[in-house]
Amino acid sequence: MLRHCMILAARRYRWSESHPLPEGTDPEIIVEEVIQAYLAGDRNFDAKYPIEAQLKKGIESRLWALHQRKGAKAASVEAMTDAVGDFIAADDPTPDFDVANNHDAKLLFGLLLEAPEVQKSEELQFLVMAIEDGADDVKSQSQATGFPVPRVYELRKKLKAVVPTVLAEFNKGTVQST
Repeated sequence: MLRHCMILAARRYRWSESHPLPEGTDPEIIVEEVIQAYLAGDRNFDAKYPIEAQLKKGIESRLWALHQRKGAKAASVEAMTDAVGDFIAADDPTPDFDVANNHDAKLLFGLLLEAPEVQKSEELQFLVMAIEDGADDVKSQSQATGFPVPRVYELRKKLKAVVPTVLAEFNKGTVQST
């Protein structure tokens, strides 16, 4: 009976162990409830039909009734995601996280550009702007700034020395957002 219930639940109601039936019910509970209903006299066997066939019909009936309840009509997050599509995958950042991250990045790059060491060097300013625009390795930074690779390495070393001061300023929480 359990096998019949599991197959029926999976085929008709998309049940799986990761997608439970309404009200958190699983096939074992359904089978137990149906058998208990017959034993308690809430359901009656008909001598014209085999007992196995009646138990199977009882299981079908119980599954159908479970899915007709008002609570079964409530949409789960999984069902909504299936219907709408995975517009936000579980591992992707949420929109509010993206906004906060972009805001922080804007503040940090602004602080870097305002740092006295960077203000004194047009080359460092170009490097910071290239990094802000997405140049994240030496080759792309060289292409974005037009500086030769060895010069980019020197500038990165100078910029790296400025970063702790900028981060300390950022972490103070006294920075006004722009």
